[in-house]
Amino acid sequence: MQEKSKSINDFIPHNSNETDDQISLPLLSSDKILKVPLRFNIMFLLYNYDRLGFTKMQKLLKTTSGNLDHHLKILKNEGWVNDFIYFSPRPLKMVKITSNGGEKLEIYLREIENILNSVNSFKK
Repeated sequence: MQEKSKSINDFIPHNSNETDDQISLPLLSSDKILKVPLRFNIMFLLYNYDRLGFTKMQKLLKTTSGNLDHHLKILKNEGWVNDFIYFSPRPLKMVKITSNGGEKLEIYLREIENILNSVNSFKK
């Protein structure tokens, strides 16, 4: 018996009556916030470190302070991060991931993992 060849449509969730224009690819339909590489990297760092100083984060991400501040504001407006000033000998801006932000990152990573698993099974 000949095995039916697999099509990429076998791995994309959709209704059988949907046309190609109506099918939504996984990364096209997932969270738009994390699709920006710098925002993904910010969330990844904060997920692993819980909190970081602004300057340390800027050095790790190799970006400008203005660019980092812009993306942090977007993440803060979404409720994914919080920032606060820590007073030691001098004021230090700290950024912390929220539980909502951690959950959103975990969901996004699971979606990517599912996509990779689908690709791997498609190649077999």
